[in-house]
Amino acid sequence: MTELRVCIDVEDLERGIAFYTAALGLRVGRRFGDAEVGLTQSISCCAR
Repeated sequence: MTELRVCIDVEDLERGIAFYTAALGLRVGRRFGDAEVGLTQSISCCAR
């Protein structure tokens, strides 16, 4: 299975979480201390 990871640096973590969860529908998966958070979303590919 192929995995895609994207790292985005933000000035304010909480504002970044609010933006990406609202704009892209991502969910907070897990936190790594006060400096990093994993955002997740299920994405489906369907054959026509």
